[in-house]
Parts: sequence; structure tokens; C-alpha cells
Amino acid sequence: MLRPDLVGFVALSFLVPAASAQTNDDKPNGYDRPIVITGVRISELKDTLSKCLARKCPPDQDIAASTALAEQEFVEGKYQDARATLKASLSRNKNYAKDYPEPVANLFRADSRIAAHMGAGDEYSTETFGVVSALKAGLPNDDPRVLAAEIEVGDMFARMGQIDAAVQKYHALADRASKVNQPNIEGMARLRVVALYAQVASQNRQNYVAYAVEARDAAIRLAKDHDPRMKDFAAAANLLVTRLAAKNGDKAAVDRLVAAYVAAGAGAGARPVALYSPPMKGIDAVYDGSIPAPVGSSRCVRSTT
Repeated sequence: MLRPDLVGFVALSFLVPAASAQTNDDKPNGYDRPIVITGVRISELKDTLSKCLARKCPPDQDIAASTALAEQEFVEGKYQDARATLKASLSRNKNYAKDYPEPVANLFRADSRIAAHMGAGDEYSTETFGVVSALKAGLPNDDPRVLAAEIEVGDMFARMGQIDAAVQKYHALADRASKVNQPNIEGMARLRVVALYAQVASQNRQNYVAYAVEARDAAIRLAKDHDPRMKDFAAAANLLVTRLAAKNGDKAAVDRLVAAYVAAGAGAGARPVALYSPPMKGIDAVYDGSIPAPVGSSRCVRSTT
């Protein structure tokens, strides 16, 4: 749940046991040597943090050591310990946001993601706002890093099921980004509106039409934008809407998906992509044909991660 660049490795070492009856000729190439996986133990990370604090290390070093420890604690399932580590570092360093905006923001971000994983919605919300506040303390309000963090606020609203608040946030952010000439931020915010409505439509059969229309209209507005920098975002939005239609039984949409994929430059050597699959027939009462969502997949609304 924390930043990919902070992911630690569990300290394990595996040796391939020798089989007495097996000769070298029986061993597949590359599998006749020991496999060793190295990592850092929690005790070592705690020692690193303690030494850092003992020498009164700068806030960014404290934050780096604290986050590394919290990450490993999280990986090993010690969620409460991970949050305690982050909370302690926040209490020591949150007042240094003006001088260290990104490290402090990363602390808030890490804690927000663990809170979301644990289902602590209020804390997830508070810490997400903390990310933006920390960045604003040391960076201009229109800095791309601040605007990108504002997208996280919209994502937080979406994950908590506050659809209207999320859409309003994305729209407001897109307008701000446009005014300060940040097309990537603008495009991401506008594309998220399409993605959110499409996701809600796919999960809410009762109000499918209303949400599907919202997704389609938002995609059309992107497609009609005269700024060439919105072209890729418009193409992605169109794919989302077309895929939604295909999932809802529009067989013509499948052809449009294929055409769009080909137009995007996917040649004969491209990796195959599943654009659509028809519903599987059930097997009596054993299997009803439904396919559950992948565990741990990222969602726009009420994410399980």
C-alpha cells in the first residue's frame, strides 16, 4: 500500500535441496544453483531509526528511516505497528513541511494508505488532506506536485463512495490545471471523471443508464476539446465508454473496441489484450456464470485495497 520505491524485502534464504537420485542431466538449466533472497529485518530497521534519532538526524532522514520500518511492518502484517511508526514520525516532523514538503507529504500519504487498507475511513480522509497541506506549506499552490496531490483527494472521495464530491473535485482541478498550463494534470482529472462514472455504471445496474450517459458525455467533451494535448486522454476515455457498452451487451461496441485498438498502433507483434468476453454459461447450481472481481484490484469506488 505504500510507495513502490519504499517496498522492502522479507529477509529469507532458500536453498534448493539436493535430490540424491537426481543427476545434473535431470536438472533444468538455471535451476541447479541455490536461490538466495536477501532483505532487511524489522530489528535492523528499528536499529537504523534509533541511531538516526540518537544523533538528531535531519527530518528527511528520520522520515526515510521511519517509512522504511513502517513498510516492512506492513508487509509482515503488523499494521498497527506500522501506523504507530508513521504517527510517531509525523508528530516529530509535520511542522517541518515548509522545508521538507515532499518527505512530510510522503509520511501522510503512507499513513493514509494504511488507514484505507484497515478501513479507517475518517483517518484515511484526514491524512489525504494532510498530503496536500504538507506540499502547500513548501511549494506554490499551482506546482504540479500539489495539483497531483489534489487528484488524490478526488480519488479519496471516490473510494469512499462520495461520487458527487469526487466529480466536483476533478472538475475544479481540471479548470485550475488548464489555467496554469498543466495539460497532463488537466487530462488526468477529466479522464478520472469518465472512469469514475463508467465504474459506478458497471456496478450499479439500477442506475446504469444515468451513470453511463454521464460517462459518455464527459468522454464526448474530451473528444471535442481543440487542445491537441487532450487527444490521448480523449482516446482513453472513448475506450472506457466503449468497453462499458460492450460489457452491457452492445456487440457493435466490441467491433469499435477492436478498431480503436488497431488505430492506436497495436500491430501483429503486440501483446494480446482481452477487450471483451461473453458471459460464461452456468453449470446447474454449481456455477452461476458470474465471475468475481480480482482480489486486490484497484477500484474507483469503494476500493478493496
